[in-house]
Amino acid sequence: MYKFNRLTEVLAVATLVLLGHPDTARAQLIFNPSSVTASIPGPGGTYGPAQISVSSASAISSLVVAAINTSDRTNWLCATPSGTTLINVYVGTGGCSGVTSTGLIANGNYSGFITVQANGAQSTQLTVSLSVGNSGGTNTVVANPSTVTFNAQTGGLVTPQRIDSHSQCHQQHQLEQWNLYRNRDADH
Repeated sequence: MYKFNRLTEVLAVATLVLLGHPDTARAQLIFNPSSVTASIPGPGGTYGPAQISVSSASAISSLVVAAINTSDRTNWLCATPSGTTLINVYVGTGGCSGVTSTGLIANGNYSGFITVQANGAQSTQLTVSLSVGNSGGTNTVVANPSTVTFNAQTGGLVTPQRIDSHSQCHQQHQLEQWNLYRNRDADH
């Protein structure tokens, strides 16, 4: 006969109790498909709805989206329940307030996690993988002020003016402004 030490006995009993407990099987929601892989053409693009079927070993009487989190902590992901068996997943649009993909970086990859809760207790996370292309959307440059006038006499100096710009290509735009300024000075 084998002798078990006290810890092994306790773990063996706990395992048998958990596996035999009917609530253990009900604690898990099952998604079909098990995750979402989405892509948008570029920043500002949209995706969805992707319909995800939700099931469980026990009947589902209520279904809610308890939380949505993204790898970059921005608000590009949306999920809404449809009855007690479907979740609709969107990127950059959908029934969620303030959802947009305009702040995402072209050619970037992101992850999202949707916590779905059933019957007020059971909850499981649905994983979303997003790939952002480099075209489409609203990838534009906005300058403030929108127009600039330079006045100078031949051979004289031009007073520099500050232009604030915001875009996905912010660094490239600043480099182009610097080159323009440098080339203008070289011509005079």
